[in-house]
Amino acid sequence: QCPKGYYSTNKTDGCTPCPSGTTNSSDSTTCISCSLQGAYNPFVADICYPCSGQKKPSRDGTRCTLFDLYNTEAGLFPFLEFDPLNDNFQFHRFTMTDDLFFGPVRGIDGLSMFFVSLFNPLNFTTRLYEYEMDIDDPVRPGFLFGIVPTSKVPGDEVTNARTGKDIEIKNYKIKKNLGSKISQIYFEKNNVTVQYEEGDICNKNTGDKFSTTVELICDLNSYQRVPTHLSSGADTCHIHFQWRTPSICRICEKKELTILRSKCQDGERKAIFEEDDFSCQVLGMPRGIVDYLDTKTEMARVINFTQARVYFSDMDMQSKITPDKLTETYAFFRYEVETCSDVELSKVIVFIIFIITLCLLCIGIVAGLCARKYRNQYRMLIERDDDRSSSQPNDQGRAQL
Repeated sequence: QCPKGYYSTNKTDGCTPCPSGTTNSSDSTTCISCSLQGAYNPFVADICYPCSGQKKPSRDGTRCTLFDLYNTEAGLFPFLEFDPLNDNFQFHRFTMTDDLFFGPVRGIDGLSMFFVSLFNPLNFTTRLYEYEMDIDDPVRPGFLFGIVPTSKVPGDEVTNARTGKDIEIKNYKIKKNLGSKISQIYFEKNNVTVQYEEGDICNKNTGDKFSTTVELICDLNSYQRVPTHLSSGADTCHIHFQWRTPSICRICEKKELTILRSKCQDGERKAIFEEDDFSCQVLGMPRGIVDYLDTKTEMARVINFTQARVYFSDMDMQSKITPDKLTETYAFFRYEVETCSDVELSKVIVFIIFIITLCLLCIGIVAGLCARKYRNQYRMLIERDDDRSSSQPNDQGRAQL
């Protein structure tokens, strides 16, 4: 029997390590994918590890990553642009470092620097600073790292990353893992808050570890490429960042948008979606450049929703909302091509002409009736005047007699 993470097709050939993203089967005769078990394994010859509740394994099973969409009571949120290795979506609005971290983010103290990965735990390497670490866990990926002065870390002793020995240094900057685990993601109408825990030791005297909060605020007009360091806790163990970005804005429902339709031509017309306010976004191209687009160009920039991986905060939603229902309800594209008919347009024009003709006919009938009435009244007045004229001589003769 091979140890965990190894397999053997023939007992005489010895055991072979399973590649990353896999582990050995129960009988150790082959390697099986971790992703099929809802887990991941970033190492060679290791077991599969479960992903946190709000994350899923990547298709190759080597890491945990985000769902493509998060369907919550606060709305439908896209997380496509926060995953640089997403198979379906390769466009990024953010500027990244070579290590896929956002940064450096300057600390409010003017001395610290921070590097943020948000949702992809990575190893952060630097030759310029010592790294304080636990000897039992020398390599630990994280979502956020800080380069902070030793004065910010209670306790005189730090650990040399190369020798593993405790050394005493003062007024020196060291690298700290500020969070290796996403503990929770909170969704509100205009922002998403992410909590990170299990950072490096912050206070050796108390054993407290670093934790971090990143508040992502919807702002369609923001060009902020990295988050802002707002504050550190009184004990410096909790770090708070804020990031105003259009990428976290919830997807607008079509009923929230103004729809502009072009003229019908060759049986087709464009329906262009425009936001009425800035509390949500159309997932496709930014507004104002739709005249330069075609449907294929925009389709290439958004996910194939028949394969969308959706996280449901309410499991009842999962049975009610299908990918087709999502595209019917939400504005994933800046514009859509609708079918129309020139014949239908002609019918509308004919109908309008008919109504106008009918109105004119009614006006003519009313005018004719009115003219006939006034003509009869005029005739009666003429006859009355004639009767008066004929009776005047007889009256004069009687007067002479």
